Amino acid sequence: QRNKGNKKLMKMSVEIELRKLEKIVPGLKSKEEVEMDEVLSLTVAYIGELQNHLVGRVRTHGEKYFRKLNSNSNNSNNSKLGCAISEKSSKEEIIRFLHKISQK
Repeated sequence: QRNKGNKKLMKMSVEIELRKLEKIVPGLKSKEEVEMDEVLSLTVAYIGELQNHLVGRVRTHGEKYFRKLNSNSNNSNNSKLGCAISEKSSKEEIIRFLHKISQK
């Protein structure tokens, strides 16, 4: 019985998370009933769009911002971020760099 209760709880939890995704993923807002596969597929596509948008902004404005961030971290005796991000950086380099600074 305990195992049955855990499965039911897990299913409810998944349903709740799917409903949350349906509210925030643009392609899902207008649909009434969707399958989990479609929710996950559209969510992955949306995350890719967000990454592309973020990478574009970093390429456009990031070098100046991260240079300023580096100088501020030098003033506070923190370790330097080693920013080598520019408009020519690849998407993967930018995402790796953003991941690195988000871990600090």
